[in-house]
Amino acid sequence: MNMKILTLIFSIIALFISIKSCQVADNALQVSNESMFFDNRPYVTIVPSPFKSSKKYLMVSMSKDGLKLETQLAIKNVGKAHAHNLKMEDGNISIRFWDDQGHYIINSLEIDRSLLPDITLGPGQIYDAYIVVIVRLKSKKAISIVNELQNGTKPMSINLSMLYTCEIGSKSYSFKTMNEYRIYRDHVELVSSFMN
Repeated sequence: MNMKILTLIFSIIALFISIKSCQVADNALQVSNESMFFDNRPYVTIVPSPFKSSKKYLMVSMSKDGLKLETQLAIKNVGKAHAHNLKMEDGNISIRFWDDQGHYIINSLEIDRSLLPDITLGPGQIYDAYIVVIVRLKSKKAISIVNELQNGTKPMSINLSMLYTCEIGSKSYSFKTMNEYRIYRDHVELVSSFMN
């Protein structure tokens, strides 16, 4: 009778160890799947790029409508999967720059999504976006800002938020890249960056 009880006890212990082993294996599989997901997903970056003709990051001029600011962005997928449905979040680009008293002037641009192409970027692919902003200012203030932006003493700050999706297996995932840059005439400073 003692032998039967010992056999039963060892069987229960073996069952308990088997269950724990399965749980450990399941946890390892989940960690492996998450690691594979992060290694094989798209990662979209948004980086100001210089104009090829002038090698400048920011072009500044006066137009009949006001202060004209031009910049170029390289939107690149540095990940290992396709990024689909790229679009600016809420259709806005927020731009700030300093006036002659050192205050921020904020200009939020509403993007007409019907003008943007349906963008899909494969791994390593780049989409060049060209941004032109007209800021209506009094001419005296505009001339002061034009001079400071042109000589590189003050930057234009730009906030960008890009949304995109990816299909991995049978699931669809949404991602977001947010960057804030200070764009000077001859160089760029990254202020903040977020990617999920």
